[in-house]
Amino acid sequence: MDVTVVKWGTPAEEVAGIAAVAAALVARREVPVRRVGFAAPNRTWAAQMARACHDLGLRAAVADGPLPSCERCAPIMDVRRVEGDFDWLFLFGCTDGLVPEDASLAEALDHARQSAVVSYFTAIDAALARQIHLPVLRTKSLNGTSVATCRPARFLSALGDGRPSTIGGQALLRAHGLN
Repeated sequence: MDVTVVKWGTPAEEVAGIAAVAAALVARREVPVRRVGFAAPNRTWAAQMARACHDLGLRAAVADGPLPSCERCAPIMDVRRVEGDFDWLFLFGCTDGLVPEDASLAEALDHARQSAVVSYFTAIDAALARQIHLPVLRTKSLNGTSVATCRPARFLSALGDGRPSTIGGQALLRAHGLN
C-alpha cells in the first residue's frame, strides 16, 4: 500500500482538494465510489467533506455508526472508527489538536489496500483556532487577518524515519490532473 502525506495551506483548501482528488478517481473509473473512504477527525470536518463531495457530484455519506448500506457512496467515518476495506482511504484534518489523541492512525491505515492519503493543514484563522482550542505555533497578520500557524498531528512525528515524504496539496492535485 502506498501512503502519501499531504500538506495544505488552509482547512478549506484541504477539504476541497481531497474531495476533488476522490471525485476525479471515481469519474475516471479508476476506483468505484464504494471503494473510496474518508476518515475525519470529528463530525464538523465530516460534514464539511460531505458538502465538498456533494458540490463535486461525488456521492458520500457520513457514517455515524455502521457503514451506510449505500453501495454507490463513499463513507465518511470518524478516524477512530474506520471499518471496511478501501482501495483509496483519505485521512484528513490530521493537524495537531484536531485529531483525537486516542485515534490510532496506524489502525485506520490498515483499512487501505491500494493508497492512503494522510492530510493536514498549516494555517487557520486565529479566532477559529482559539474557538476550537487548536494549539498554534504562532500567529501572524496576513492582509489584515490574524492567521494561526499549526503543525501536523504528533503521530506523524512519531513515525520518525519511517514517515513518508510530504508533498504539497498543489502537487497532489497536479498528480491527478486537477491543476
